[in-house]
Amino acid sequence: MSHGHSHTHTHGHGHSHEDGHDHSYVNTPLKALAIAATVTGVIFFAELIGGLVSGSLALLSDAMHMLSDAAGLIIALLAAVVGNKAASSKATYGYRRVEVLAALFNAVAVTLVVVFIVVQAVRRLGSDYEIDTGMMLVVALIGLVANAISAWALSSQQ
Repeated sequence: MSHGHSHTHTHGHGHSHEDGHDHSYVNTPLKALAIAATVTGVIFFAELIGGLVSGSLALLSDAMHMLSDAAGLIIALLAAVVGNKAASSKATYGYRRVEVLAALFNAVAVTLVVVFIVVQAVRRLGSDYEIDTGMMLVVALIGLVANAISAWALSSQQ
C-alpha cells in the first residue's frame, strides 16, 4: 500500500561497533548466499548418505553436484566479503580480484566432480547393480525442494 512516501530504513550513520570493525558488508544478499549454502550443504549430506545406502549413482552424482554448489556458494560468500574491502596501499583497486579467483577455483572443482561422475558411470557399465529406487526418489525430491528454497532465497535478493 503506497502512502506517497518511502518506508526505507538505512544504517548509513557511520558508527563503529564494539569490535572496531565495520559490519556493513553483512547485507541481505550475503545472508541469502549463506542460507543457500547452508541448505545446499545439508542436502549434500542427505544425498550422499541416501546414495550410499540406496546404491544410486544418480544420487551420488547429485550429491557431488550439491557439494560443488555448496562450495561455490561458500566461495562466492567469502569472495563477496573480501571483495567489499576498501582499497588500500597494498590493494589499490580493492579486493574484487578475489571474486575472479573464486570463480576459477569453483570451475576447477566442478570439472573434478564431472570427472568423478564419468569414471563412476563407466565403471558401472554392463554391471548388474541393484538400486533402492524408493529411497532414491524420496531423497531426490527432498533435494529438489531444497534447490527451490535456495533459488528462491537467491532470486529474492535481485
